Amino acid sequence: MKRLWVLNLMAAAVLLAGACGCQRIRSVLKPLNKAGSAPISQICGQNGFSADCAVTYFGGQGRPYYSHQRHTICPDSERIVISARQPQGDFQCELSAGQFRVQNSPGALTASTMRFCDKPLLQVILTCFLANAGFGDTSSGSGAEPIKIEGQWYQAIDWPARQKEARPVAYRNIDTGIIDRVRVDDTQTGQYLIATGYNRRLIEAAGRQIPTKIDVFTADKGHSSLNRILQLSYQNWKSQLQTTE
Repeated sequence: MKRLWVLNLMAAAVLLAGACGCQRIRSVLKPLNKAGSAPISQICGQNGFSADCAVTYFGGQGRPYYSHQRHTICPDSERIVISARQPQGDFQCELSAGQFRVQNSPGALTASTMRFCDKPLLQVILTCFLANAGFGDTSSGSGAEPIKIEGQWYQAIDWPARQKEARPVAYRNIDTGIIDRVRVDDTQTGQYLIATGYNRRLIEAAGRQIPTKIDVFTADKGHSSLNRILQLSYQNWKSQLQTTE
């Protein structure tokens, strides 16, 4: 009888430990109260876009690093919110009118996730989307002569971003009239980040074509020696006018 009582006590202890373990796991995986999971209208107001994004990072040693993220972009406020649930934890990066913020659960900001939480990187992605989709005042060029990049002629345009230290420059393809690449100068590292937007898709409710792919490179100022570090593949683009999340 005593043996049976001991076995029942051990079983109860195992169940209690399992319950505590489940609760501990749930607390770790509990989503952050982050803007990335909020409706587009709550993040952007009148004008905004949101999409799922499959990210491939090529900058490390060995195999590429993959991440599934949510990107929300607000043209009016020049805001981008990137959120993701990584094995190490949740994280969210935000650039809004030049102000950079990071929110994360404990242990989330590892060397892997920090690849995506970088102010110049968010600036070049945001600028590439806005310029490729036709937002922003691009009526005046920088005054520079047309330049040839990868066999095509471009007109450089000083992008009217609120983040002055990044000094974004947009490049309009003279043949197509589309801005399909932008450059952000990282003044802290001395690197140049180049982003190219392509595979444009019409969002009928917004009346605009927006890029479904963006590649990010490091390069010298002459756009030679390009080294791709990121590829963003967007799916399920939605605008605030189409639907709520």
